[in-house]
Amino acid sequence: MKTLKERLSKGIKNTYLISGDDFYLFEKAKDMIINACKIELPDFNIYAFDDDNFSAKAFTDSCEVFPIGDVYRVIILKGITKISESDKKEILRYLSKPVQSTVVVIQDFFGKFDFLKKEAEIVDAKRMDKALLTKIIVSDLAKQGKKISAEAVDTLIEACNGYLTKIQNELVKLYSKFLKSLDCSKVSKSSCSSASKC
Repeated sequence: MKTLKERLSKGIKNTYLISGDDFYLFEKAKDMIINACKIELPDFNIYAFDDDNFSAKAFTDSCEVFPIGDVYRVIILKGITKISESDKKEILRYLSKPVQSTVVVIQDFFGKFDFLKKEAEIVDAKRMDKALLTKIIVSDLAKQGKKISAEAVDTLIEACNGYLTKIQNELVKLYSKFLKSLDCSKVSKSSCSSASKC
């Protein structure tokens, strides 16, 4: 995830495999890829498959459609929990000769697409270390003209088990209560709508 922006600036790949355990990072990576593709007509050029509408044949058929009014068409596979051997073969068949204007983004929450690691550009969406989380939290808040103490950052990271998704959600709630700055007395495990939910 750390290098995705730089990699995208060097060129768009045909397939991105996003794996890890932080939902916020899955979404951020997907959005970064879509933004790099500069999709102007999303209704025509972004299509998503999930467990309810996924079949390998429908996926490959969708990948073989050319974009309308844009350079790229983005096909997203999100949260697929079931994939058969024949599905894998069909996907690998398509990826052996992909349409150059189609960008496939796979949000692999459940590790079902490990078989594509050689065919795809890998994007890591695992929980970040404490130092990087601290930097992101402080930077994001500074952009909003807000401050947070080091102790409060530590408490927030611990209460949310290091998940950036949960941290972002809790910061929104906390800042609706405390408008300018947060210190440790205002951030506790209990202020994070209970640590078990964080």
